[in-house]
Amino acid sequence: MIGSVFRYGLLLLALLTQTTQAATVSGRVYHDVNGNGRFDAADTPIRAVRITDGVGFARTNRQGRYRIEVQADPTLADGGRATVAICRPGGYRMASAWFRHVDEIGPTGQADFRLIPEDQTVPFTFIHATDPHVPRGGPEKFIGFRNDVQALAAETVFCILTGDLVDLSDSHSLKRGLEQFAFLAEHTRDFPVDLYGLPGNHDIVGVRDGDPNRDHTHPSHAYGAFTSVVGPLRWSFDYGPIHVVGLDFNRKKDGKWQWGIPAESLQWLEADLSRVRGRRRIFLFVHAPADWAALEPILTKYKVERIFHGHDHVERTYRRGDVEIMSSGSVAEIFGDRDRTTGYRIVRVLEEGIDSFYRPTGSEHAVYFDYPRYNTKVKPGDVLLGAFYDPQGRIEQLTVSVGQRTTTVPFRRGPVCCRFELPLDGLDGPTIDI
Repeated sequence: MIGSVFRYGLLLLALLTQTTQAATVSGRVYHDVNGNGRFDAADTPIRAVRITDGVGFARTNRQGRYRIEVQADPTLADGGRATVAICRPGGYRMASAWFRHVDEIGPTGQADFRLIPEDQTVPFTFIHATDPHVPRGGPEKFIGFRNDVQALAAETVFCILTGDLVDLSDSHSLKRGLEQFAFLAEHTRDFPVDLYGLPGNHDIVGVRDGDPNRDHTHPSHAYGAFTSVVGPLRWSFDYGPIHVVGLDFNRKKDGKWQWGIPAESLQWLEADLSRVRGRRRIFLFVHAPADWAALEPILTKYKVERIFHGHDHVERTYRRGDVEIMSSGSVAEIFGDRDRTTGYRIVRVLEEGIDSFYRPTGSEHAVYFDYPRYNTKVKPGDVLLGAFYDPQGRIEQLTVSVGQRTTTVPFRRGPVCCRFELPLDGLDGPTIDI
């Protein structure tokens, strides 16, 4: 199994050479039946598979062949490496890398993608984590997260990180930025499950440091480091009945880099979703669902079911229109949420909907309240809603204390966590804090 998309380290960052010219890339997508890593008579071509350069798309023919004219991505104009990537079809896993850097493909312009059939029935589990800001909070923060994923690997099909993968490379010195990306590369190498990353506002090297002497030609500048260490800025794939799509989150306007989803990314998203076939449910991943006025029409048109994001360093679930939106805290640092700590979200995809739990890193039996949260008051007549994590089924009894009242509360086991409710009738006084 290809364990990670993050493949490169500090030495490579120092040796990178950029390419900005358009190129033609062609190749074949096929089921590598005999596993020998090359197409031969025993293998099966796979048709109607999409290939993208992050700007446009190509599709394989009956022989599994494709040809794509790699277009210049305006988001990479200040630095970054062009890629071609497969939009992996459902029912397959990768037997090769899922993307290639154009400048590594060579003079033949040939890039094949090898697949192996895989059972992808529902239910299945993935992990959403965000804002690791490596190595903020100390190396143990991300290492502890990786250890948790290792323990969950047998039941987890992929993990997605939605931005701010490194600390503050946009404003730190070049040396510090490279050190952060080197740490990321080291600790995501041979990751326990398939790992996909997206850029946040701090993953674009040197664009906000204010240093007039900054070397903007350095190969790691802007998206040079991210595209080398992590890969494409935007991507999509199918897993079973789910279409998974990821977007980038930095745009340049009036000569300055700003937070937000760039116009070219929204155009790519529209093109990607217009090509989704069948009755697939669509999950969108992005650092933050900003630019709602531009994003919402696309979400509505293609009936996007839910969005997973980060950026605000809080854990919450909310709705905008018909879309359920989940912010999954932070691996590195929580902002303001006094009833949450650093962690990640475990998501179980069901025939209808999902079940999920925000698990503090390293916690065996975490428990929290969905309602009320730390910043709300409880009124008589309200119902306390809570959940706890007990994957081994060891907890037999739950007691909850509210003010001076302690009650044994029944709970129900779900696909990911156990949930409970406690009616708050009969409390003394107009309000009471939990």
